[in-house]
Amino acid sequence: MKYDFLFKRGRIVDPANDRDFIGDIAVKGDKVAKVEEEIDDSLAEQVIDIRGKVIMPGIIDTHCHVARPKAKGAGYRMLINAGVTTAIDFEGPIEVIKREITEYGCGLNVAVLEAIYPENGIKSKNPPVEELKKIINKNLDSGAIGIKILGGHYPLTPEATYNIFQITHQEKGYMGFHVGTTKTGSNILGVEEAVKLAEGNPLHIAHVNAYCRGYVED
Repeated sequence: MKYDFLFKRGRIVDPANDRDFIGDIAVKGDKVAKVEEEIDDSLAEQVIDIRGKVIMPGIIDTHCHVARPKAKGAGYRMLINAGVTTAIDFEGPIEVIKREITEYGCGLNVAVLEAIYPENGIKSKNPPVEELKKIINKNLDSGAIGIKILGGHYPLTPEATYNIFQITHQEKGYMGFHVGTTKTGSNILGVEEAVKLAEGNPLHIAHVNAYCRGYVED
């Protein structure tokens, strides 16, 4: 078989298979066809010397913020240059990201957690369940894969936080949380509270503002 491309003498990093070595990678079509310490140059249409460079699977960035209209798509380019092929934006708005991708291009997979807080989808720190259901479903229907609460900046009541956790889980959304409610704040006590409010459901804790000195024994 003749390969389309042969990448030679690069540092191959393959965490899934616990491999880190200098070697060659052959590509056929859109698939990696062979990975070896040495592959014959004559087996490829094009040989590319990547000596001194790292070649590895695309990075998945599970927490970034790229929805920045004034940046004119710079965030996407920075991610690509860092080797990221899939990124999760932890705030949105998803409509801004859609517009940026259309206008400036993207070049990678982008998923979005839509942030909800007073004046951005809800009217207060303790909105009724029906209001929460409406905005959560609206965001998921718009293409967001989940919801984020910005508790460290816009804390909601524990009751509202709990309800958002529950509704998002019921709707099979991904739940992100910048720790903090009106009761605990964004600190180690807030982390403890978050675990209790999640009731065993998946929860991505994205930020904690304060360190724990004074809250736990040294």
